[in-house]
Amino acid sequence: MKENSMSNVKVYKKGDIIFRDGDKIQSVQMIQSGGVSTCFIRPKKNVELFQVGPSHILGEVGLVGGSTHPYSAIATAETKVLEIPVDVFKQQVDAGAQSTKILIKSLIERLKQALSDVKSNRMEKDSSPCPEDQVAKIFGTIYH
Repeated sequence: MKENSMSNVKVYKKGDIIFRDGDKIQSVQMIQSGGVSTCFIRPKKNVELFQVGPSHILGEVGLVGGSTHPYSAIATAETKVLEIPVDVFKQQVDAGAQSTKILIKSLIERLKQALSDVKSNRMEKDSSPCPEDQVAKIFGTIYH
């Protein structure tokens, strides 16, 4: 990853991990060029949720209280992103009209539900073994 010190623009090479699921959300990334695979990283094969490209945003759940990324993001080509700290982006949203804030919150909540549905569907179809770091979490959920 190459960083432009004059701005919050970062350039990732194909295969670079932009963030991993579970990482703390520190910024909203606006994709300017390139492409990103949103996925769950697995030892043998990643489980892809969807791909996004220019004019798409990553990290948006941080605007409605999400503290960690619900998936990983990997550059599928050289990708340029503009990173805006979550608190700065949130201030811009909060300064907008009430109807805009309601619309943004509604869209993000709908996106979270759609992401959950896609995740369930893709994970059901994934035949790879459960990652070691998830075993305790899954069995803890089942028995509680």
